[in-house]
Amino acid sequence: MIKLFSYDWACLLQSSLLIHEEYQKSATGFDSSMQFVIHMSQDETRTWGINLPHCDDVWGEHKEEVDIIMEGPFDVFEQIKLGELQPVVAISTGKIKFKGDVLKMLKYAKATALFIKAMGDTPGEV
Repeated sequence: MIKLFSYDWACLLQSSLLIHEEYQKSATGFDSSMQFVIHMSQDETRTWGINLPHCDDVWGEHKEEVDIIMEGPFDVFEQIKLGELQPVVAISTGKIKFKGDVLKMLKYAKATALFIKAMGDTPGEV
């Protein structure tokens, strides 16, 4: 089984987003690189990123030059992945750190929701 929030997991997510017509349509114009830094435990951090909406690049290490960075503990990202917590709520309550254009995420709310749903549908183990 693929590790959740790993590079291989991100590649699975990429594959599903590439063929998701509704996501591609709703995300047209988003044009941003997103990086996720997820603290799985005190001793383990998983970092991955993806260019959206084109999904033409996925990476599994820290990159310096990205448009958006979301960072926080595993349990918060798991709640987001499961649809139990909206990313904007997690950001506004300080549960995750956000660096980038939050207004862009709000403008593309439908694309963000479909991205989160695709994350939830992408299997992986802790």
